[in-house]
Amino acid sequence: MRNHYRRSQPWPRQPARPWVIANALLLLLFSQSAGAWHTFTHPLIVEAAYNALPVDIQQAFRDRLDDVKRGSIAPDLLGDWINHEIDLHPSIDFSRPESLLNLQATAAQVVDELGSGSSSAAQRLGEFFHYAQDHLHPLHTGNDPRETALLHRQQEQQTYARRAELPQFADPGIRRWDQVMAWAEVAIPRANRLYSPWVEAAVAETDSFPLAVKAFHQAVADTRDLWVSLWYQAFPEQARMHLQLNRTALQPGQGVRMTVSPSMPALDSSPDRVADAITSPAIELSWTQITDGAVLKTEAPVLINNQTMVDAPLIEGDYRLTAQHEGQSSDVLVKVRRQPFFDISTLAPLAYVLEARWPHSPMHFRQSVQPWDFIAVGGCRDDPMTELEEGIASPFIPGDFTHLSVYLGRDAAGRPIAMELTDEIRLPEITQLRITVLPEGSDEAPDRLGLPQVEIGYQHCHWRWSRPLQPADRDAVADAADTLIATLQRHWQSDFPYQLPYLWSGQLLDRNVWLIDDGLELGANCTDYWLSVLEEVAGVCLTGTRMSAAEITDFFQTDPIGSKTPIPDFLNPLPFPVTAKDILNLGYTIIDPPPHRFSCDGTEETGLAFPSRFILSPDLGQSSFLPTAAVLPPPSPWWALIRQLYQRLQLGLQVPQQP
Repeated sequence: MRNHYRRSQPWPRQPARPWVIANALLLLLFSQSAGAWHTFTHPLIVEAAYNALPVDIQQAFRDRLDDVKRGSIAPDLLGDWINHEIDLHPSIDFSRPESLLNLQATAAQVVDELGSGSSSAAQRLGEFFHYAQDHLHPLHTGNDPRETALLHRQQEQQTYARRAELPQFADPGIRRWDQVMAWAEVAIPRANRLYSPWVEAAVAETDSFPLAVKAFHQAVADTRDLWVSLWYQAFPEQARMHLQLNRTALQPGQGVRMTVSPSMPALDSSPDRVADAITSPAIELSWTQITDGAVLKTEAPVLINNQTMVDAPLIEGDYRLTAQHEGQSSDVLVKVRRQPFFDISTLAPLAYVLEARWPHSPMHFRQSVQPWDFIAVGGCRDDPMTELEEGIASPFIPGDFTHLSVYLGRDAAGRPIAMELTDEIRLPEITQLRITVLPEGSDEAPDRLGLPQVEIGYQHCHWRWSRPLQPADRDAVADAADTLIATLQRHWQSDFPYQLPYLWSGQLLDRNVWLIDDGLELGANCTDYWLSVLEEVAGVCLTGTRMSAAEITDFFQTDPIGSKTPIPDFLNPLPFPVTAKDILNLGYTIIDPPPHRFSCDGTEETGLAFPSRFILSPDLGQSSFLPTAAVLPPPSPWWALIRQLYQRLQLGLQVPQQP
């Protein structure tokens, strides 16, 4: 017979080696290594991944799970540290790291041994998981000199010591990978997003456990996905369709991005298949309520690159989302609950890494964003995965940046949290001042609902930049932090309103359009809100953020985009399509508001505040830059050399000029 996995008779079992267990105990007590996860954290990840396997694969490993867990300990006994880590940032190494080659080779061994029914297959699988999991630990993806062996060891021991606090794995569903390197190219740079925040927290002796929670959860998901992927590589005839969601806790009506794997050309709405996909959907979806078995059918989706957006049911409950295609089916369990307001003061002061890009520059940067730093975005296009037209108002906001938010910290699950006052005013039921969960991966899915908590994406925005407060102003914010947080909490829970920054009587004979700059009295816009809160509560005054009526008029008269874009119907005061330039040419006049007098020094500034002016304020500090964005080193030394030279040139160039 080819192997023993598909047979009911016992699968040859490799006997446990006492020295493995003894050495592991010694390692636990005396190890001075700088491993990624604590040695005995690896079996915890393996067991959690095993519990999330499909039933048929679970059955195959039911009596061999201990072998897999023992294998997941073994690599720490070998001391082959070169296979446990990777530095994704510029270095003098022009070749693909040894650790990636080892991952590929070990995965190939696993597939061969699974397929042949070898008695060593389970332990080999555990060894592979150990190497893969180490590459998923953020502290094994960079080389910051502050990350000493002692610091590293303390962090891994802390996670293991608090293992009882790790939340239960929330299964997002399975994503299969045809090649280990395809997985690595997504998973390892994603893990590296937490590297700098983790090192900063450890050096500052800030509790980094929320980052460990996020990394542990991802390690379980990836271990399970790799387990399934290698199994089906060994037994391709058993392969079937799987679903993965980018979130498993949904609010009623909230959108979720669904990925179907493996790649199915018949399901993909590439240009030559769009019509067929629309008229003859190849995949059927349904929601089944767990408690009463009620089934809610959904529209058959059109997939783009094997992905689509699906809306959660409007009624709270536990559901099973099921997809069917040509006799195959797959499902994912989803909880649909309204998310309650949480205490903002519980957010941890842990950093966020922003993939930044200055307007009209080809350069990409990484910025370290700390709590109370500002994030401005612009050049936003419509996301094809949502029905909302995200970029519809952008041409009418002067400057390259069109929206502003403030980063607040991370929650207990490690999610980066910001707050924004959205400018989406077309839906009357929308919550305008809201919490936003910032993206930390390539599989983003911005929400299109006006909920108090939403998850946003940045991929559809060309320009992204962050700036902090000056040290003195940061100290003032720290002193007023309790009152500031209480103010944000009160405004959030009372649905603080968005205010259109202009006033017109609605009478066609009235040609005066008044600009509004009245602080928080009747609401605010995304920029003025933060100016007003910081000044009124913390005594922090930021100047140079306003545009006068004359400057705004000039923008609508001369800007090549702003002068030609039709005003959206919901903002158009006339019964026929017009541009802002048309309205000005009809004799309408934009009039300045009364000057704003700063409480800090009595100086005045007149006009409306806009994100592009705000992010250039001379009162803000300089952005904090990290090593260039991480990518996996390519296999060719020549391409590696080109990459290294480009990165060194990029690091040597001057950052786009700021005040």
